[in-house]
Amino acid sequence: MEIIVLHSLIVLREVGLTFADHICFENFSAELHAGDRVGLIGPNGSGKTSLLKLLAGEAAAGDSDNAAHIDGAIQRPPNLRVARSKQFPPREIAGQSGGEIFQSEFARALREDPDVLLLDEPDNHLDEGHRARLIRRLRDFPGSLVVASHKPELLRTLCTKLWVFEERPASSARASARYRLRIFHGDYDAYRQEREIEERAHSAEFLELRSRERSIKSEQERELRRAASSRRANRGENDRNLRRGMQERASRTKGKHGRRTAAARTRLQQDIVEHRECASHRRVPRFRFNFIPEDSRRRNGNSAIATVRSGSAGFQADERTIFAPLSFTLRAGESLGIRGNNGAGKSTLLAALRSAPGIYRQGEWHVPQASQDGFARIAWIDQFFAQLQPERTVLEEIMSVQPGWTHSRAREHLNDALFSTNAEIARRVADLSGGERARLSFARIAARPPRLLLLDEINNHLDLESRSTVIEALQNFARAGGAFVIASHDVDFLRALGLTSELRVFRRRPPRDSDAD
Repeated sequence: MEIIVLHSLIVLREVGLTFADHICFENFSAELHAGDRVGLIGPNGSGKTSLLKLLAGEAAAGDSDNAAHIDGAIQRPPNLRVARSKQFPPREIAGQSGGEIFQSEFARALREDPDVLLLDEPDNHLDEGHRARLIRRLRDFPGSLVVASHKPELLRTLCTKLWVFEERPASSARASARYRLRIFHGDYDAYRQEREIEERAHSAEFLELRSRERSIKSEQERELRRAASSRRANRGENDRNLRRGMQERASRTKGKHGRRTAAARTRLQQDIVEHRECASHRRVPRFRFNFIPEDSRRRNGNSAIATVRSGSAGFQADERTIFAPLSFTLRAGESLGIRGNNGAGKSTLLAALRSAPGIYRQGEWHVPQASQDGFARIAWIDQFFAQLQPERTVLEEIMSVQPGWTHSRAREHLNDALFSTNAEIARRVADLSGGERARLSFARIAARPPRLLLLDEINNHLDLESRSTVIEALQNFARAGGAFVIASHDVDFLRALGLTSELRVFRRRPPRDSDAD
């Protein structure tokens, strides 16, 4: 008989993580064995990156950099080699695309020859070809792998076990951790199947509760009608004492029955609320665009918001031309999608449209200036959210674009972006997750909408719920008279936006397998 020995590389015993403003998770116990392929899944801001830091030994109790407190015990052999590929590199490298920056970060992690490789959204910035090469490399990786991702393809292909962050109902989360972290022994498809079965069971139980509520309500209405009929019958009685006695008995009976019925209804309503929270407790962000003039489309008519004729652009440092020639016109309510492989020039084109430092332009470029006419004319969100200042708080970021707003007005706006508590709006940008930075970036745009919005791979950091909200927000932005240009590798995301035009850019040479090394 063959005996399989599982070596525990990292052991977590009742581990909990508490930030200044909330308990992230608590009492989580797990073991990472040699050869394990673990997927971390959960909503934006649930704690995936923080857990990866704990596994890497980068966070310690009382660490002032992350303002976190860690409970429980984490055990690992002293000679264990652990490498983590970060979601946000220490600095943006001039002249490199997001995909190229990740490849450098991934290569650095592999050079450490790790026993355990920790990856945080590894395929965020990769085109289809590089994504396939990454998956091949990870399949061949001999050590243990823990990968945090929102992408079903990556989870389905690589992971045989999942550590799942599940958000608790608001009524439960007030007194304990916001998320429950549990282990699912199986692949991603099996997990999704289990979730669908659970959701169907919740729906069936909810319908049964509603049916019982209607039955109790009908019974109460019948009792009221019977009591009313009894009162009418008693009006013909001449004997006041008899009538009074009957009324007293009816009142006592009605009171007892009414109290029982009311108590039953209260219990049912509580059950219904709890089931609603369990089935649909996730809050989703809402972005309402303020100060876009309602008559902007009419005032501007069909005039162009942005026009490029025979345009080319590149980097001033080496006078390298990235693309040429290029011509397009974008009007109010229109949208342009940019597709292309890593290094083809998508980010460079967006940088040229906003006249970014270090970029030269040739040809005709007619684009809005930074601000004019009392509202923003052009704004952008890049791949690494460089427009956010790391040391600012969430509230300070909103006040920086709307300094005239009252504190309560800013709070109301941030609440739509799911920053609702005092602690949440006081958090530094540096302490936010990728998804939280994306939400804050959109909240800034919504607070002072531009005529032209430039977006570079903004869907990379979004969970499924936030992704749907961003699609709806951009569609509303265009309907309000704005225009946007968006670069993305995600064809489904671009298709869902209903773009009015699309541009393909190509790298001059095909990428080699060694590019991902």
